[in-house]
Amino acid sequence: MESIEAAGCVVFAFFKLFATVGGIGGGGVTAPIAMYFFKLDTKSAIALSSFAIAISTLATYIFNLNLRHPEKPGCVTLDYGLAIVMMPAVLVGSIVGSFFLVVMPDLVIQIMLTVTLFLLSI
Repeated sequence: MESIEAAGCVVFAFFKLFATVGGIGGGGVTAPIAMYFFKLDTKSAIALSSFAIAISTLATYIFNLNLRHPEKPGCVTLDYGLAIVMMPAVLVGSIVGSFFLVVMPDLVIQIMLTVTLFLLSI
């Protein structure tokens, strides 16, 4: 392992930690980190970022599974109603995003990511 890859592991873990604590996936930050430190192409970096988001989401779910609501002793803190409402949109977005990832060239995907990150930073 080269020193830049070791530094990339530390930076990647650092940003994933703060993204998970903040309640966001962090894909907008971790994909460029993977491209820079690990010299991955755009599609591979997005796949790695998506996998990291899935694993951190699963870990957060397992960690919060037994937590109880502080004001309602019989209720859990997880809002399953919100998950039921959001799941169709998440699934459609994942399918459409996967289609674009396969069909579009790397340059178009990079431009779309840059525009998205710019709009989200405003």
